[in-house]
Amino acid sequence: MHMAIGRELLLVCGRKPFPRQSGSRTTSLPGRNIGTRLWEKKQGASRRCNISNSRKIHSIGALTGKEVADESANAPASCFLLSLTMPLAVALGVLGANLTAPPWNILLSSIGALQTLVVLPMLDAIVGQERSLQPNGMPQGKEPHSSAYRHVLYTYACTHILVLASGILSASRLEFLPMAGGILSLGVMCGLGYTAVHELVHGRAKMEHTLASVMLSFMWAMHWRRSHLLHHKHVGKREDPSTARKGENFYAFALRSISGNIKNGVEDARARGHSSAPLWWVACPATLTCMFVLLGGIKAGIALVSQACVAAIVLETVNYIQHYGLERKRSSGGEYEPYSVKHSWNANWKCSNAFAFNLQHHAEHHLHASKPYHKLHNVEGAPKLPMSYPVLMMLSLAPPLFRSVMDKELNGLSQASRLNSSAA
Repeated sequence: MHMAIGRELLLVCGRKPFPRQSGSRTTSLPGRNIGTRLWEKKQGASRRCNISNSRKIHSIGALTGKEVADESANAPASCFLLSLTMPLAVALGVLGANLTAPPWNILLSSIGALQTLVVLPMLDAIVGQERSLQPNGMPQGKEPHSSAYRHVLYTYACTHILVLASGILSASRLEFLPMAGGILSLGVMCGLGYTAVHELVHGRAKMEHTLASVMLSFMWAMHWRRSHLLHHKHVGKREDPSTARKGENFYAFALRSISGNIKNGVEDARARGHSSAPLWWVACPATLTCMFVLLGGIKAGIALVSQACVAAIVLETVNYIQHYGLERKRSSGGEYEPYSVKHSWNANWKCSNAFAFNLQHHAEHHLHASKPYHKLHNVEGAPKLPMSYPVLMMLSLAPPLFRSVMDKELNGLSQASRLNSSAA
């Protein structure tokens, strides 16, 4: 009896009770469950304190430049609603341009492009980068698609299509300069819309593939569904048109990438027995363009084709950045080394990642293509871009400036690799 009471007192005090002696008798006391619960409550508080301390350590690590693994840190679905600000800004800008006079209509029609190329880099500089580091050895497999994150993606895709259709018609009613600003904003929106298309193409539902095809028809790029998947197979290889080589300027790369991806898409369709697919890739956008000509006149058709050209340039600037100079080594027998995270550039700016469905976490995407966008992280071993995508996209249009930044990064990676090899 006394021993049982002593055990309860120790439980209440939060200490480990002494072991029972064999053969001793204990009596169940009314206060026993209360004491046990109090002890468990105290242990839970201790665990919470430890978690809090680990978070403090994580913060200290971020401040000192040490990256600490945090595998469970996924941004909430609401963060990715930031992507909707692009089509909404374009819609308000083009509508406002129709209601105002110069020079305000020129500024308003261009507001979508300004948001991406000016405002977003400023937000990246203010908000900063992610500091958690994800191990890259995660098993590959089918990842569950959380409904909240998919709903954000579908909402963006539907909003994008509605704004693009109405924006083309609205822009066609403007004078030359405001119309040019509207086309620029619509094209930048479409170019960034590839981030949503990209996620839909990697989806498993037929509805997602259909939605991707509708978006691609506005961009005159329906071949991209097939050519992008081939890019995953050949990324980093010499024959991959979407891998930029060190020293290759953007304009030479864009011509090689556009023509090469069309060629790869057509060849893949024929190899799969879908020889009529390339005809549909031309017929659907052409029919769509004719519909806009009937609805808004020849200027509406020009606006659609022109914004598709701008979107193609935006897409190629992103392609140019993602694998610039990170080619896979080839043996004397002609075999390429396996893909690893060192063959894709990563960027960890929070706002840009929320804006572009984590596209900047590109290394892990190529490592686990089936993983949905909200589960992509900053992975260990991936080379880091010195700037966010929007800044480097603009720099890529000035090859000397881009090379002065990125060739320096590549030289640093090569030097580090040689040091590691010599140390091994």
